[in-house]
Amino acid sequence: MKNLMKFPFTIVLGLTGIFVVVMLVEIAPLRSEIQSAKRPRIEVSSPEYDFGKITDGDIVSHTFQFSNVGNDTLRIYDVRASCGCTAALLSEQVIAPGKSGQVKTTFNSKGKVGRIKKTIYVNSNDPDKGTVYLHLLAQVDEATGKTHETMMSGSYFEGQCVNCHVEPAAGKTGEALFVAVCAMCHGEGGTGGVANIVLKERAPKLTEYYISDRISRGSPSNAMMKGFSKKHGGPLDDTQIKSLVHYLKGLKP
Repeated sequence: MKNLMKFPFTIVLGLTGIFVVVMLVEIAPLRSEIQSAKRPRIEVSSPEYDFGKITDGDIVSHTFQFSNVGNDTLRIYDVRASCGCTAALLSEQVIAPGKSGQVKTTFNSKGKVGRIKKTIYVNSNDPDKGTVYLHLLAQVDEATGKTHETMMSGSYFEGQCVNCHVEPAAGKTGEALFVAVCAMCHGEGGTGGVANIVLKERAPKLTEYYISDRISRGSPSNAMMKGFSKKHGGPLDDTQIKSLVHYLKGLKP
C-alpha cells in the first residue's frame, strides 16, 4: 500500500522535472534573442575639430566621419548647426550596419572675431545617443585687434548678430530654446563654454527670480551677458524666459 501511495507522487515529480526542462529550453533562446536585440549605434571618430588661427572673413570647412557600429539600420533624422554662420550637409540619412557617413560643415568667420566654438547637432534613432554633438573651434583674428568680447560689449541683437542671437529663438521654449541661443556660450546642458559660468552646477542653487532677472535684464557686472527680454531689447517674451528658468532649475550638477 505504501508503495502504491508513493507511485503518484513519483509521477508528479517526474512531470514537474520535465516541465522545468522544457521551460528552460524555451527561455534560453528568448534570453539570447533579447541580449542580441537589434539596435543601431552611431560612433564619431573625432567629434571636435579645431581650425586653429584664421582671419575674420575666412570660410573654412571640415568633414566629420561617423559609422554605424550597431547591428540595425541607423537613421539620421536631422543635422543642424547652432547658428546661421555654420552650415552642415549630411552625406546620407540611412546607414546600414558596418557602414559610414559624413557630415560636411562650413564655417563663415565674418564678424566672428575671437575664440569661437560652434556646435552641430546630429539626431538619430540610436536608442542610447539620440543626439550627438560635433564641435568646430577656431581663433578668428582681425587686423584691427577687435575681439569677440569687444564686439559682444555692444548690442548683438542687431545687424549680422541677429542670425545667431535672435532668429534661432523664434517659436522655441525650454531646452530647445537654450540649445538655439544659449548653448553657443554656455555649452550643451550648461556644461560651460565661452562663458565662464557653468550653469549646470550653479543654476540649481539659484532662485528662480535671480535666474529670470539675469536672463531678462542681463548682468550688471558682465557686459557680454545682455538682457534677452523684449522689454530690454532682446528677442524673448515672458513665456520663453519662464521656460528657460524651468529648464535651468532642472539641470543636474
